[in-house]
Amino acid sequence: MPQAIFLFEAGSIPVFVSPWYLVLIGWWTYHGGLVEGLLFVVAATVSLLVHEFGHGLVARHYRLNPRILLHAWGGLCAHEIPTRDDQAIRITAAGPAAGLLLGGVALAALVTSSLFGLGDLVPNLDHLLLLLVVVNVIWSVLNLAPLYPLDGGQLFRLYMHRWVAEPKRAERIVHGVGVALGGVGTVVGLGLGAPFLAVILGLLTWQNLRVLMGEASSGPIYRQFRVERTRLDEGRAVLDADPAEAIRVGHQVRATAGLSDALDQEAWELITLGHARQQDWDDVLRVARRARPSPAVAGAVFDAHLALGNLSAAERAMDAAAWKRQPVAVRQAQQARLLAARAPAKSAPSDGGDAPASA
Repeated sequence: MPQAIFLFEAGSIPVFVSPWYLVLIGWWTYHGGLVEGLLFVVAATVSLLVHEFGHGLVARHYRLNPRILLHAWGGLCAHEIPTRDDQAIRITAAGPAAGLLLGGVALAALVTSSLFGLGDLVPNLDHLLLLLVVVNVIWSVLNLAPLYPLDGGQLFRLYMHRWVAEPKRAERIVHGVGVALGGVGTVVGLGLGAPFLAVILGLLTWQNLRVLMGEASSGPIYRQFRVERTRLDEGRAVLDADPAEAIRVGHQVRATAGLSDALDQEAWELITLGHARQQDWDDVLRVARRARPSPAVAGAVFDAHLALGNLSAAERAMDAAAWKRQPVAVRQAQQARLLAARAPAKSAPSDGGDAPASA
């Protein structure tokens, strides 16, 4: 992050601050007075960090290398591009959710402070808590407006690409709404005597207008892989009747360019189960490591080890969490088969009459 100063790292997420954020702090302090301004700076900075860490923690869950920047217009959580739209939805929604949660905690603390008179013991405590409530509730609600690139606008865009089959039409709807909302908001901000809000909304309006005019892009369009998901469902449907076809479908789906990691693992799962139905036990062990760790795959791995005589490996396979999620009857049957395989072979009784004649 150029022209940014490293502040700290929390949860493996580094936090940076732009020098322009310090200018913003100065403006807030000057505009609101020393005490009031500093209280607002504390409330705003804490709120921004909580909001951005909401995005960042979910992005870290998907291993997208998040990092946070406090800049002149607020906060930003930058991360690598998600592979699926549902990941992008969760990452985007986590920011406002974290802000609303902080607002709720601050409200509970404010009520507690008022009941027990803690505000009399700690100067400005109640006022700081009230600012945290107002900032987080108002910011989070406004941030959920379908105005790109606010979080609500990004969610609106993600869902429009789910609902509208033609991507260009979906983009026109998203950014047309952005221009309309941004324009109205700019006028309202000027009418209310809120120049900072008016400037921000004016910039957002211009950003949406540039996308509509083809001068800018609003980012990647996440593929839904509807065809590939349908093919996987078809492969599962024929798994028992025609496992070879299920294996073929799995490899066909895997050949899709840009396939998400999750669908790739589902394809390998179908391939694994197809080999298990054909009792190709070596192939099961070869491909299962790439498959989604489902109970069915764990059971197939157990069956493969048992069939190949790897009794110790079969026993270790029973320790897998996915294996333990199989139906009780299936687990009991596999345990019984393992015990039977471990039991020493009984010698056939002999009365001497069936013994082979010596030469």
